[in-house]
Order: sequence, then C-alpha cells, then structure tokens
Amino acid sequence: MSNYKLISKNLKKNFKNIWANDFAKVLLIFLASRIFIFGISFVADFGFFGLNRNLFEISTIWNKFDVGFYKSIAENGYEVRAYTASKQANWGFMPLYPITVGFFLKLIPLSFFNLASILSNIFSFAGVYILFKTLKERLGENKSQFLVAYLFSAGSFYLSIPYNESLYILLLALVFYFTKKEYFLVAFAFTGLAIATRLQSLALLAIPGIAFLQSTKQSWKNKIWKSFIFGVVVAIPLGVFMIYLKQITGNPLAFIQIQSAWENPDPYPFRAFVDLLKLPISFSSIANFLMWLPFWFLLVKNYRKLPINELLFCFGVIIISTSTHHFYGTYRYALALIPVYTILNNEKSWIQQLFLNVQLVATVIYIFAFVGGKFLAV
Repeated sequence: MSNYKLISKNLKKNFKNIWANDFAKVLLIFLASRIFIFGISFVADFGFFGLNRNLFEISTIWNKFDVGFYKSIAENGYEVRAYTASKQANWGFMPLYPITVGFFLKLIPLSFFNLASILSNIFSFAGVYILFKTLKERLGENKSQFLVAYLFSAGSFYLSIPYNESLYILLLALVFYFTKKEYFLVAFAFTGLAIATRLQSLALLAIPGIAFLQSTKQSWKNKIWKSFIFGVVVAIPLGVFMIYLKQITGNPLAFIQIQSAWENPDPYPFRAFVDLLKLPISFSSIANFLMWLPFWFLLVKNYRKLPINELLFCFGVIIISTSTHHFYGTYRYALALIPVYTILNNEKSWIQQLFLNVQLVATVIYIFAFVGGKFLAV
C-alpha cells in the first residue's frame, strides 16, 4: 500500500472517530455554519454594498439595530428618568443578556461588541450541544441533519452577534434538559431566567409545567404546594426587574409599554394577521409571514407526534411572536421552535431538503438585509 493510500485511510478512520463524538460533531457543524454566515456577510459588505471597510472590523458589519441598546445597558445600565413613550428607551430590552455581558466587561478588557460576540457564540454552542444530547434519541438515523437544519437556518446568525437569542437558546436547552431529568425546581428556575432574557419565554412554562403535572412520582397534594413554590421561583427574575423599573422610571410595566415607541402599542395574540388585511401591505410583513409557513406546516402535519407540553410551547411561541403590529423577525422567533426541528429530522428526505434549501436562500437574503441596514432583517 502506497504512503498516500495509507495516509488517506488513516485520515478517514480518524475522521470517523471524531464524527462519532457528539461534542466534536456539534463543534464542527457549528464552526462550519459560522464560517458560512460570516462569509456571506463579508460578500455583502465588501462586494455588494461596496462599503470598503477594513476586512477585520467585523463590528462594522454587525453593529446595527438593537446592538446599541444592549451596549448601553451593559455599559451604563438602564436609563434613569420618568417614564414616557415619546421616544425609544432601553427599558424595552430584557435584562439578563446585557447584564451578563456587563458583568464580564468589568473582568475582561475587551470592547462590548467583541466580548458580547464571544459570549454569544459560547452560549449558542453550549445551548445547541445540550439540546442535541437531550433530544438525540428522537432524531432518527441522520442525527446530524438536526444540527445542519438548525445552525444553517435563516435566523441563526443572531446566535453569534450581540443579541439575546444566544443566551435564550442556552436557557431553553437547560429547561428541556432538566425537565427530561424531572428536576423540576431547576427547570422552573431556568424558565424564570429565560423570561428575564426574552418575553417569548413565557411559552416555555409549558415544558416543565405540563411535565410536572403529568408526573406519576408526585401525589396531587404535593403537586399543589410545589406548584406554588415553582410559581414563585419563576416570577422572581421578572419581579425584580419590574421593581427596579418602578424605582428608576415610576412604571413597573415600562418594558412592555415602551414598545409603542417602536410603533407597537397594545400587542395582543395574532395581531400581526390583522396587518395583512390592511392596505398597503408592507413587503417586510409579507416576507416574514411566508417565513412562518414551513414551520406551521410541519407543526400541523405532525402535531400528534409531539408531547403535549412541547406542542403547547410551540403554539405559545407563535401566539407571542405574532402579537406585534405586523409580521417581523420570524427567523429569529422560529429559533425557539426546537420541537419542530425534531419533527423535520424524521420527515421524508425531499421535505428535509426543501426546508434546508429555503432556509439557505433566506439566510443569504436576511444577512444581506442586516448588513445593508434594511428593516427586513429585524
């Protein structure tokens, strides 16, 4: 056997050994997806928009939209002034992610953008790895397809920039993990932290909540008093935030009511559908509505295959995510629909391929939109 064939054989063997390791598998696909995403962003920034910036100044590409609000909280805290909705304020952003970044900023001498991006990638990788280990037995034969579909999805670039999606996914993963282990107190504690990261996490209550009520290890008497304790644990992070807002603004609901400064007053379930009945219909609203369709299709088609708590969680995410004045941010909100991705992994191959192709095209479009500062991207 020639040296070339021997080396090739050893490389293949070594790769198979590496691929058999879950940590290595998740890491390789995670890195491949980040290379793809940042490659597209460089093409958009230098080739398409012709902005001619320094190749290594990544912050100039991604430092847009809500990043500035997270930066202001991490570095200077929330605005201290009487509540008014006449202009936008950082009260509208939940505290856990920027406060976490702010804590590390005091310890590590990096800029907000660089440190927040590093932390976002760490949170995201940890979250995806925990999800993969937790859900592995449900992913059929080609388990890596779950990782590819999720990490190359249209909104996954938010997992690597200074947005709260990364920490949200990590906390969601921990809720799924500890619910599966039936460590319900811990699961509810992480649910409370998730709510303090994104309000969308209110839907996450269904995961440990329904599982706890269905548990055969507890009597109904124990379930009643433990439910009270769990409720208190969940409420603490959001309660502390509301008390703090009361002190600095005079309005404990400032984080909700300030949304009117973004032209999103008085949200209610499925409000975005009302926008589709109004003329003229915005292109952004139509595009984001269409992005929901593959997820709704998979959910309706396979609803009987999901545990009731995951089904209710998915519907909760959709209800909260469509309570805005029009459809937007679909690809970000859909990152929470982990159960739908497990369904996809057991679908027919042509459905999997179609879904992935649509996501890849959408990824390119939305990255171009974000880099170009277009509203379609948020």
